[in-house]
Amino acid sequence: MVNPYFIGLHEHIVKYLLDPYLYEHITEFMAFNFGHPAAKYIETLMLLGAATAFWNLYNRRFEYFVLLAGWLHLGLNVRRNIPLFSIICAPFIAEALFCWLRELQSLRTVEWIKSVGRRFEDTAAGIGETDRLPPAWAQDLHSVDRIWAPSACRRTSPPHRVTAVPIS
Repeated sequence: MVNPYFIGLHEHIVKYLLDPYLYEHITEFMAFNFGHPAAKYIETLMLLGAATAFWNLYNRRFEYFVLLAGWLHLGLNVRRNIPLFSIICAPFIAEALFCWLRELQSLRTVEWIKSVGRRFEDTAAGIGETDRLPPAWAQDLHSVDRIWAPSACRRTSPPHRVTAVPIS
């Protein structure tokens, strides 16, 4: 409430948010167009997000269900929320896929389905080994530091201490 315009600013914000003309004509407030070429990726993400939300509900993790279902709803209503939905749901989808593949290996199914799960897990382990390596750009910066930092920090003479100030 404390601002130079006092209540006028808040009235403007409420009018802005309730104006249907803006929601019909500003593209970032519109719903996502599922005819877009990138729709197949968004649809897959939303399907996996919904499956993960219900998997969390089944496992009685209600806070994750509400988080995923809420952002899925926001992403379906307004296209500007799809990147946020993607960022928020990606770790939960990864966790669910990992658990589903683990459970798939313990089920009584045909061997090729179990081998797909094992190959996926082996690939993920290989990616994990690569991710644990220090990034190349950090090594490059470290080598630059070795060249520049010693010369920048080198002192030409030892620090001087002033013990007494002569009075003239």
